Amino acid sequence: HHAIWIFISNYFVTQQERDQMLEEFRSIDKNGDGQLSKAEMLDGYKKFFGKNPDDEFFEDIFKKLDKN
Repeated sequence: HHAIWIFISNYFVTQQERDQMLEEFRSIDKNGDGQLSKAEMLDGYKKFFGKNPDDEFFEDIFKKLDKN
């Protein structure tokens, strides 16, 4: 996960896009610990898409992304 972030941020986005992604991440990371909890991810999804995700879809995505 961390390696993917480095790869994407170094090869596919501009500095402005990286700054924007970091700002968006920080807006979702409510407790400021540098990690997104399940609740923070759910709130972020609602913020960006304006609706609740399908429960099965969200659980599947969270399991794939959760590395700790």
